[in-house]
Amino acid sequence: MKSGETRSVNWRWAAAFIALAALAESVLLGIRNYWLFVASNGHVISADYSIFRFASVLFWRGDWATLFDPALFIAAHARFDDAPPVIAAFPYPPSGVWFILPLAALPNFPGLFLWLALTFAAFAWAICRRHGRWPAAALALLLAPGSLINISYGQNGFLAAALLCGGLLLLEESPLLAGLLIGLLSFKPQLGLLLPFVLIAGGHYRALIAAAITTAVLLLASLWLFGTSGWMEYISGTMAMQRSTLQSATGAMVMTMPSVLVAGRMLGLPLAVDYGLQGAAGLLAVGGAVWAFRRRSVALPVKAAVVMVGAFLASPYFSTSDLCILAAAQVILLSRYRALSPMEYALHALIWVLPMLTAALGPAHIPLGSMILLAFFGLLLKRLASEENTASPGARLAAPLPADRAAP
Repeated sequence: MKSGETRSVNWRWAAAFIALAALAESVLLGIRNYWLFVASNGHVISADYSIFRFASVLFWRGDWATLFDPALFIAAHARFDDAPPVIAAFPYPPSGVWFILPLAALPNFPGLFLWLALTFAAFAWAICRRHGRWPAAALALLLAPGSLINISYGQNGFLAAALLCGGLLLLEESPLLAGLLIGLLSFKPQLGLLLPFVLIAGGHYRALIAAAITTAVLLLASLWLFGTSGWMEYISGTMAMQRSTLQSATGAMVMTMPSVLVAGRMLGLPLAVDYGLQGAAGLLAVGGAVWAFRRRSVALPVKAAVVMVGAFLASPYFSTSDLCILAAAQVILLSRYRALSPMEYALHALIWVLPMLTAALGPAHIPLGSMILLAFFGLLLKRLASEENTASPGARLAAPLPADRAAP
């Protein structure tokens, strides 16, 4: 095949690749969760869900000092769930407590199942509701390595993905609902760094206003309930701990994170240089996302996919469970491609297994993850640019399938 040529997507090979990656990831995560279950004497099967559930318990007890103080939280959680000391504190701001309030009322394992099932259902609905082959798309999302990590940890990656992806994909159809979802994402502000820029660039002002109001309501409600002390504890305790972890920790939680700042740390660069590189990646992500949103000829789902990928270039700090958002971007893009170049095939495969690659190479200080993200983002922008400058059928984004059209 000549350089630059494309070939039709082979969905059977893609399905086999997804199945093998899912099987390998499931075995590794299953071993890890079994160790955690044994180490906690049968109390904990998903580490992060255990944190969320205990945070809910503290809320209903009114013990907010413990909730927002990392040292107190870790010690109290170890007594409550017989948890190993490696389990961390509640990592979210006071305005993010609302999402976990019902968990204290549910038994441990049924609560975990409902937490994952409901948040995945919202995530899958946001991505698959207009997909021509929605059962296959939903299964692909469920088997993505980032999703399996989210399930293993009981994390909120599905919730964050539902809010980010749903907010972006609803911008034209229901801007006020889109803004509401984007505002709710403020519990993980690091994933929404691009959103104000693209909303302005795309002229989505109603969504921008709705997002600002939603964020303000969450903030004011948390101030009314917790007062300023909750926020001061969060800023001086949790935020300081997260910043210290990002800048100096060498554990798996940081070294498996494919951010540009962490890549600089892996290479042993001065911290100021690391932040400079992260800033440059952020500017690249903002520029690329704004450029895409200003293109009238580009369909909204493709613009949304650009932001989903760019979000991980812009942010220095995120969880590997959040990488299920990358799988959502791939489902969107591949449903609209008629053909891929060999480079696109390779990068799509690498992005799909990115959580597995970072888990394997991160502890060895090999910063491959951030390089894959940069390459994939650049290739996506290049493809969009070529769509505006060429009429070649082989390089064109496929027209939306009938199921992608607006519902009557």
